[in-house]
Amino acid sequence: MLSKLMLTLLVCMGMTGCETPPAASDTPAAPSVSDPSDVQPPEEAAEGESASDQTIILNINGTEIPVQWEENRAVEDLKALLADGELTIQTRAYGGFEQVGTLPQALTADDAQMTTEPGDIVLYNSNSIVLFYGSNTWSYTKLGHMTDFDAAADALLRADSITVTLSLTK
Repeated sequence: MLSKLMLTLLVCMGMTGCETPPAASDTPAAPSVSDPSDVQPPEEAAEGESASDQTIILNINGTEIPVQWEENRAVEDLKALLADGELTIQTRAYGGFEQVGTLPQALTADDAQMTTEPGDIVLYNSNSIVLFYGSNTWSYTKLGHMTDFDAAADALLRADSITVTLSLTK
């Protein structure tokens, strides 16, 4: 008798979980698509120039250093980041051959094994910018090279820490 009661109870409990799917009219409507004329074009840089057409300016402790920037996705990402305004990064000396600073967001990396030279600027681990005053072999994404790397630039980079400011041409 107890087994019949248990069986009846289990069947009743199992049936309460079964439900008929809702009717089509109970399904919420798909969101409406806005009118394409409502879409606003992105703001452009000064005088119609987009961020990707502008050049990045590098300043180390207030001294502008000329750079030949690479043409790659990481540099494009950096330019897009700078479209909102200049970026100031505190870096620290590391290993006796480089300055390393953390970027506010990751950039697209396309790392390749390379041996850096004094004046090279690279992306490390997608979110760190590295400025070299010595040489190192590792896997990096090259961002650029300081074209007039001289004794003054070398001395700037050899400090315990530096302030790097990146901005776009006006």
